[in-house]
Amino acid sequence: MLRCEDECSPSTVHSRGGWGPTLRGLLVIQVCVLAVLAAACAYLGTGRHAAACVAGGAAIAVPNTVVALSLWLKASVSGRVEAASLLFAEGLKLALIVLALYATVRFFGPRLEWLGLLTGVIGALKAQWLALWFTRHA
Repeated sequence: MLRCEDECSPSTVHSRGGWGPTLRGLLVIQVCVLAVLAAACAYLGTGRHAAACVAGGAAIAVPNTVVALSLWLKASVSGRVEAASLLFAEGLKLALIVLALYATVRFFGPRLEWLGLLTGVIGALKAQWLALWFTRHA
């Protein structure tokens, strides 16, 4: 069982030192990185490149945000997150990401710009590390 002792106990989850600022920071940084990458794709390529970049980034960012918020809610209610819940949430996140990427490929069809899609996916994945660094060193 994983315990949230000092930093995210039920009394501090909603305070400044809890996980709330970290989750907000993650979401804001992912959106900013995706906006910059989409603008770069639109400038260097076409609108289809930018749309594929946004779709690829959203396929990563949305499931990450949903799972992180559900785990944060669980920790704020009970004060702890079971290891089984964490593993289930990670499996669910991976399944949602695969489903979102599949839906993106089916939606765009043969007109999909793969370079734009990969740019959005990699940008969203790297934005998580950037958000972690900014929220922990701020």
